[in-house]
Amino acid sequence: MSRKLLSLAIVLLIVCVPLVVLFVCTGAGYAGGPPGFEGANPSDQAEEAIDAHKPITPGGKYERLVFIHYAKGGIPGPPDKGEDPSEDPSEEPPDVDNDYYELLSTWWDVSVGSIPFLIDLDYAPTGSIGEIMAGFDAWDDATNIELFDEPQPDSSAAPSTNTPDFVNTVSWRRIVPPSAIAVTFTWYNPSTLKTVDCDVVMNTKHKWGIDEDGEGTVFVLEGAFDVCNIFTHEAGHVVGLADLYDESYRELTMFGYGSKGETQKISLEDGDKWGCQELYDLP
Repeated sequence: MSRKLLSLAIVLLIVCVPLVVLFVCTGAGYAGGPPGFEGANPSDQAEEAIDAHKPITPGGKYERLVFIHYAKGGIPGPPDKGEDPSEDPSEEPPDVDNDYYELLSTWWDVSVGSIPFLIDLDYAPTGSIGEIMAGFDAWDDATNIELFDEPQPDSSAAPSTNTPDFVNTVSWRRIVPPSAIAVTFTWYNPSTLKTVDCDVVMNTKHKWGIDEDGEGTVFVLEGAFDVCNIFTHEAGHVVGLADLYDESYRELTMFGYGSKGETQKISLEDGDKWGCQELYDLP
C-alpha cells in the first residue's frame, strides 16, 4: 500500500472509530479486573457500527485504546473531562496543581527489556529524531530503570490501527479532525493489562517546528507545534498515564491540550514523574 493510501486509511479510521478511553485510577495500584470503556465519538453512525464496550477486534485477544491530543481552541475533550480552557479566556484560571496524575490500567512488562520504537521521519522537520529521543529520555530520567531503547529511523514504520503488529512506531500522517495535534494508539492484553503495541501519529495538517536554542522559541516553521513538546506528552500515554483536562493541571506534561509555540510539556512536573515512578520504579 502506498504512503498516500495508508494516510487516507488512517484518516477514515480515526473519523469512523469511536474514541475509547480506559477507566483510570489515581494513587496506588491498578484498577481491578478488565477495564471498561466509554465512547467519545460524536458520530452516531460510527457508534452504531461499533459497540464501544467490546474489543475493537471481535473475538481477538487484544483491545485498543486511542488518545487524541487536542489543540487549544479545538473541540472539547472526552465527556466529563472539562472544556477547552481557551473557550472563555476572560475567566480567572484556577491555581496550578503540579502534583496530580492519573494512571491507566495498562503497563509495559519492562522486565523482559526496554521498549523499542521505530520512527518514520517522512514529512517530519529536520532534527525530529533528536526531539523524539529527548521525549523518551524525559520519562527515562523520571525512573530508576531504562524504559526505552534508542529509537531507530525506518521509513517503512506505520501505525497499527486495526490489529496490533507488535512494532512500536512514531510517524507523521494526516489526521482528521484538524483539532487533533497527535494521536496515540495503544494495544493491550485485557487479561494481563500488559501493553503489547503503541503507535504515535503526528498530524501533518499542522506545521511542526523545533526549539533549536532551548529557550522557548520554536524555529524552522513559524507558528508551529514543537515536536519535543507534543511528543513528550504522547510518550506519557505510552508509559501509561492518562490525559488531564482540568485547567489546574495546565503546567503538567499530561495536560490534554496543546498550543503552537508551547514548550511547557518538554520538562516533566512532579505529578508526571510520580505517576511514572509508581508504575516502573524498582525497590
